[in-house]
Amino acid sequence: MPQTGVYRMKHSMMAVRLFVMYGKPWVAAFTIMLLLSAIASLIAGMEWMIVVLMLLFILLPAMLATLYLFHGLKPMSVANIVEHDIAFGADAMDVTFYMIDEDDDRGVGENQACDVRAIPYSEFANFSIGADDVTLIPRRRGDGFLWIPVSSFADSDSFVKAVGMIAEGIRNTNETKD
Repeated sequence: MPQTGVYRMKHSMMAVRLFVMYGKPWVAAFTIMLLLSAIASLIAGMEWMIVVLMLLFILLPAMLATLYLFHGLKPMSVANIVEHDIAFGADAMDVTFYMIDEDDDRGVGENQACDVRAIPYSEFANFSIGADDVTLIPRRRGDGFLWIPVSSFADSDSFVKAVGMIAEGIRNTNETKD
């Protein structure tokens, strides 16, 4: 059975992925409001520039915070930024979360397993394969996502087997639901 090594997603990559997956309608609405306000400030007067600045410095941070609170803090999304590994089984994958146990004398940390969660393939509706990763999308749209990079596997054959197991598990679930 394929298994990943211990890995985690960089925080900046997580923010970009959340923004791309869940922030598109918000970005479109914000951009339209910003452009209309900027045009109004040029046509009607500079008072509208205050509206543009309010949108930029009040509404944009509020939108980003809402995106993070409602999507970034879901258990599936949090799993991406915590050190973890995944063991793939026939019906589910076991995600083992690690905590870094720091040694005060040397300043060197060691990964200590702190929790194991079995996630059945039936929790996922779909998956997306990128150039160097696969993203699993849960059935409930707002539940975040699970990211698995190719680099977390010992070799590319393990990655291909894991993706095959994921695809088979999702396909079996979808066939039984119909």
